[in-house]
Amino acid sequence: MLRRRDKAFLYGLTTAGVAAALGGWAFSSGGGSPGGKCVSVTVASTMGGAAITRCGTAAVAFCRENASDARIAVACRKEGF
Repeated sequence: MLRRRDKAFLYGLTTAGVAAALGGWAFSSGGGSPGGKCVSVTVASTMGGAAITRCGTAAVAFCRENASDARIAVACRKEGF
């Protein structure tokens, strides 16, 4: 028989797992763009390639901050940023 403390722990663990699963699904789903146009670019990183997607005001800031990178500049111009 589980004690009250064990049940509370399992409840918390289950709740955290469900929250993590829902959060992962929300961030990985291909739903609509949250804030307007988006820019997506693949760049080299320390672990290989990194796919970067920014939308709306985050895309504007991303393009402005990384304008010196040719791949990013091309992707930003293509999307009208």
